[in-house]
Amino acid sequence: MKPIRSPFYLLLACTAVLYSQYNPICGLPYIAGQTWNGPVQLKKSMQDNPVNREFKIRKDILNITYDPIEIDCRLLYEDSSFLIYGEAAQIDSGNIDTVAVNSLVTWFRDSTAAGSIAPDQGIKAIADSIFGPPPDIDGNGQVFILLIDVRDNFDPDTSQNFVAGYFDPADQGYGGNYADIIYLDTDPGRITGSHTSLLMSTLAHEYQHLIHYGRDPREDDWLNEGLSELSPVLMGLPHRNFTHYLADTNVRLDKFDNELADYARCGLFFLYTWWEFGTPLIQDIVRDTEDGILSVDKQLSAQGGPTIDEFVLEWHLANMLPSDYSYTRQYTIPQPALHTVINSYPHEASIDVARLGAHWSVINAGASLYMKSTDAGPNDDVQLLLIREPDHSFIDAPQLDVVGYLDTTFGIDYSGLLILATTGSSVATTAQYGLFASATGGYREELLSFDEDREVDKFILLGDEEFTGAAAIRFDIPDESAELSSIQFYTAGSDSVEVKIATGLPPTEITTLYNSIVPAPLTNTWTTHRVPASLTVSDQSVYVVVESRDGALAYFDAGPSSISHYRQPQTDFFSPLSWFSVDTQKLEGNWAVRLSYLVPSAGQDPHEIPPGIGPFYPNPFIASREGKVVRLNVLSFGNAVDMTIYNLLGQQVYLHPGRRANDTAPLVWDGFMNDGRRAPSGIYFAVIASRRHRDIRKMILIR
Repeated sequence: MKPIRSPFYLLLACTAVLYSQYNPICGLPYIAGQTWNGPVQLKKSMQDNPVNREFKIRKDILNITYDPIEIDCRLLYEDSSFLIYGEAAQIDSGNIDTVAVNSLVTWFRDSTAAGSIAPDQGIKAIADSIFGPPPDIDGNGQVFILLIDVRDNFDPDTSQNFVAGYFDPADQGYGGNYADIIYLDTDPGRITGSHTSLLMSTLAHEYQHLIHYGRDPREDDWLNEGLSELSPVLMGLPHRNFTHYLADTNVRLDKFDNELADYARCGLFFLYTWWEFGTPLIQDIVRDTEDGILSVDKQLSAQGGPTIDEFVLEWHLANMLPSDYSYTRQYTIPQPALHTVINSYPHEASIDVARLGAHWSVINAGASLYMKSTDAGPNDDVQLLLIREPDHSFIDAPQLDVVGYLDTTFGIDYSGLLILATTGSSVATTAQYGLFASATGGYREELLSFDEDREVDKFILLGDEEFTGAAAIRFDIPDESAELSSIQFYTAGSDSVEVKIATGLPPTEITTLYNSIVPAPLTNTWTTHRVPASLTVSDQSVYVVVESRDGALAYFDAGPSSISHYRQPQTDFFSPLSWFSVDTQKLEGNWAVRLSYLVPSAGQDPHEIPPGIGPFYPNPFIASREGKVVRLNVLSFGNAVDMTIYNLLGQQVYLHPGRRANDTAPLVWDGFMNDGRRAPSGIYFAVIASRRHRDIRKMILIR
């Protein structure tokens, strides 16, 4: 079995070569909001391109103040469109050699990775075609790539984190080198070897910053970084793991705090934007001097597309429902994590939804569902979408915030309901809504696990990159009436896994109760895979199996070791995990796998639920001889409803014949009193009564 480093070390290793290269240099004057002190220095044109020359670089890349030093560099490659210079000291030390330069030329000039949109084109050609040409500040038509030891105080004994490269706006006329320059690290970064593709990803990312700066030097952080994140994705290069965002989508789209989730969110949004509208829209956004949301909204409108609010909503839906949308068929993207799972009643919650964010809930238990929201409607700050599972059809509930929504088919025709809560760009930071849900019957969810919420100890590769291996763990379910709810597992990567629930393990005879492929699990966090409703078990002991070729599953040094098993690649049978060891350490703990199940619990008594009562419509009501009526929408859960109308003197003028329980037709009045005479103009009050509840609504009648 092959161990993988701890998740913290993995994160730092990735950060070192891919995630840290952007801080603090990318777009420093406009991103950090800095002002540049001192005169702008005019630089001599580099048309002559001397073989040996001095360049200014940052003395300390982690210092936001521009404090340059000069270093000696040598020309290593030149053609009509770009030059490569290397720091003389790094060349002499052997950190830069001919193989590295040739590799860099190939990537930048000739070809990109197999997953690229144009594998036979280099980074420069693809980036120029998508984002536009570089600024060419010095007029020589060439881009400079400087291979240097980035001064980032790297110390391998204390941290694996280093800055892999950067773009410096100072070179665009703020006292720098007065040229189009991208810097790449050579110590500890290496263009050849394990760092190659990650350094090329850095180059693609920073080159977009250079292009963008020439058109809009004060672009909003989230948009500029999002397009830089898009660049390596389209070239088949390593990119930010989208899990950093999809683990919590209830975050402002246009918020940027240099966190991993910020890069992942913005990169994923512009991947969807490019997939839906192509290169022309991306080029228009880069050229547009409007910033951020205004720029995207303006260019969507110019393309005849949706508004920014509508487009962001479509993006949230595409992330959660990949089978119904196109871009995830090309790019494997983990499904967003749910924020709330509702399976016991009554359920009441007040929820904050971020500006252009997405809060996902699911209702998956009970029958005859009743819901009501507050401050969530088509004209309010929060928009709610109700989506049936598994067919992903939308439910029309226009009065969800007025009288509520009653669905007697829930729990019969379908048993899963996704709720998406979103806000638009008019919201400053967050908006709030309330949600009430109840149903006849209900469940409580129980979780079986052996990790005790411990920190992950290590990850273990299941397969051997050619053949799959499998982890299994036994769960004893104490309740005979339980329905299985979900499988949870914790992996180090987004490689595809297969999950199974079975009554035993080979070589014994088994029955597979359920199996499914999870094409892209969430990374370095718990992935929850929900199983179909009503999956019951006759045997109270079941095994959950996680199988993968390239995936790595977390392991805890805790719990009874007799319940975890492992199947090696190219073998058919499972053996106790305690038979195996990693680095001579015997594995006496358990896999990071959990199982949840539902057991029946008492739902709310339908007669205790107050009716949802809307306003009279139209109000004022203009009565006439044409048989017009005034309507009052009342949603009553399990109760008959009566309506009595009184005048200002408290005299009864009309007694409605009443409505049966669960009837959804509105209560109506035609303006006539019980004795057949027309009620005069004036103010009237309706008393709506159900079995245990009373409410009053006001109406104005005009003759």
